[in-house]
Amino acid sequence: MLSRLPNLLSPVWLPRLHSLSIMAGAAVVLGLIVIVMGIIERSSQNVSEESTEAIRAVQAEVEIGILQDVLQDRAESYLAGAEFAALSPVDQAAVRADLSRSDLAPADAALPATALHLSLAEAALFQRSFDLIEAQLGAFFVTENELETRAMRLAVGATATALEGYFASPTVERFRVLRERLDNLRVQTTEITPLLVVEAHQHLGESLRTVDRFQQVIIAVTTLIAMAILGITLLVHRQLSGALAEANRDREAARSASEGLQHRNDQLNALYSVFAEITDTLSLRYVIDAALREALKLMSADSVSLRLLKGNELVVAGSLTASGANWEGIRSVPLGESLAGRVAKRGRTLRIDDNVEDRVADDQVDGVRELAARSCLIVPLIVGARVVGTLGCWSRQPSAFSADDERMIEMMASQVAIAVAAADSTETSERRAHNDTLTGLPNRRQLNEDVAGRLSGLAASGGKAVIAMVDIDSFKRFNDDFGHRVGDVTLQKVATVLRSAVRGEDVVYRYGGEEFVIVFADAGGEEAVALAERVRTAVASTPLTGDQLEPVGPITVSIGLALLPDHGLDLAELIDIADRAMYQSKQSGRNRVTLWRSAAATIDAAA
Repeated sequence: MLSRLPNLLSPVWLPRLHSLSIMAGAAVVLGLIVIVMGIIERSSQNVSEESTEAIRAVQAEVEIGILQDVLQDRAESYLAGAEFAALSPVDQAAVRADLSRSDLAPADAALPATALHLSLAEAALFQRSFDLIEAQLGAFFVTENELETRAMRLAVGATATALEGYFASPTVERFRVLRERLDNLRVQTTEITPLLVVEAHQHLGESLRTVDRFQQVIIAVTTLIAMAILGITLLVHRQLSGALAEANRDREAARSASEGLQHRNDQLNALYSVFAEITDTLSLRYVIDAALREALKLMSADSVSLRLLKGNELVVAGSLTASGANWEGIRSVPLGESLAGRVAKRGRTLRIDDNVEDRVADDQVDGVRELAARSCLIVPLIVGARVVGTLGCWSRQPSAFSADDERMIEMMASQVAIAVAAADSTETSERRAHNDTLTGLPNRRQLNEDVAGRLSGLAASGGKAVIAMVDIDSFKRFNDDFGHRVGDVTLQKVATVLRSAVRGEDVVYRYGGEEFVIVFADAGGEEAVALAERVRTAVASTPLTGDQLEPVGPITVSIGLALLPDHGLDLAELIDIADRAMYQSKQSGRNRVTLWRSAAATIDAAA
């Protein structure tokens, strides 16, 4: 019976055995490769989804912080405003007590029925930001823990209900409830974000370990098949070499996929670090520097640039090269021109894989030729539906940026845009708080801060200066004769004249009403009188007109002077002395300069 079995090593059966061995080995290897690639694809998708949830939570946390700042600013403005001042002391105390509470219980019965309104701009910002929060934390937010998901959605719903209640009736009590709901929602979001990141990291680690195990199995199986084929016959050497080469390619593909997952994880970690860094500050300079530094590292670029839209021009806010220096040759561009200008106008990302110079022709504004860039990736910075700038990454290598890099930098750009807008808004508000809105001069608040700061240091170091109190003569009668509108224009004109009449190192403040304070730096008595005389003469010689361009006036000023250190070292007291000297100018006939002395000497001006 056995004699009838075919001889497997015969020349007839050897090629068949060789083919069957190759086919069986290839089938096993290909099956394992298909399994590994499926695992890699599913793992990549799961990690990507979990990373997206973490990013959504971070975005929602940033938006909640912005809304908390809006409520805080509104509460402070209300407590400092006329509406609150008009309440009785008892009602004021009740309102303060309610706003200082940090609970959701009903208001005390003594709380008056007074309204605490948001401005139209604040209400619009509130609605837009909360719509984004609902989108990020509401219907689309899912975690592995069903209780966490349900708790988050309940918190979002409770906050939405509080917001609707406040918009329907903006009372102090509902304002406080909305604020506490936002606080609770941010606490919950802050707690869940690290958990989401940890879940993504854990799943990524499991995926990498699984892929590594299958790699080892593939290598072992491939080795066994190769040994079996070599044992059958040397004639299969050529076929075996091809199979081994294919197996090595498959192994390289698996290794590349693993490296891709690891690179994706590194980018997500870096992206989370960027979000945490730029959303934890309201300094525009710090936000820009951090964005440039992290974008350079995240994209492995040779240079990055960040431009902000000012009117119809993209102004360079910052740039950085891989060597840590500023990018020479880059400058501002008009909206719609050059690469960055077109990205800002269209609001869409631009990626060029090679020959960037051909796309800009002779246009040098992007600094392309100085850098010798081959490829670039430029994304718009968008807040809501408004483009606020661009973030550009440049490389000397062709095809340096992939589609994944494009998605990654777009996610980063969305947070950079929000942080830039928030920081710019904060700095603008701070500038407005320290400048008079009518004249543009530093106001009394800025003067008080300077008195407590740099001017105090001047007094302590033994320096000298002159405090001048300037008051427009008979301004009430001027307002009565020509109207308050002409009076406002006149105040603006006088402020302009004062600014132009002083030296570059001197500072002019609007003290209040028709009064101004000038600090003449490093000046003594005689020089102070000469400087003040120049100011007085400049005002008196300035022609003024009314609504119909008819001549009005004339306008003159009375000035009182106090000297540091001659009249004292206390700057607040020196302002008071200058004010008294100014009143002596008034009593002596106006339109004159008085230097304070025990017996005030008045220098009359030629009228």
